[in-house]
Amino acid sequence: DAIDTMGAGDAYFAAFLTYILQRGGKKFFRQIKTDTNKELLRKAMCMGAAFSAKVCCMEGAFGYGRPIAGRVIDNRKKEA
Repeated sequence: DAIDTMGAGDAYFAAFLTYILQRGGKKFFRQIKTDTNKELLRKAMCMGAAFSAKVCCMEGAFGYGRPIAGRVIDNRKKEA
């Protein structure tokens, strides 16, 4: 298969914000410099990166991805 970064940035941002809002909500944005919030931010960044990586392994709208060495995943629908 191929690496196709189409939508990877959007996926990162969506997962990042979702994680923060589900775990910190408005409190996070009011007190952004606390140690707890720094850890929350770190975890949110990791979640964003993990989700974005999954998106890169899916075939995108244009299909101009680059091969992933040693990786075989077929995300296309099988015809019956």
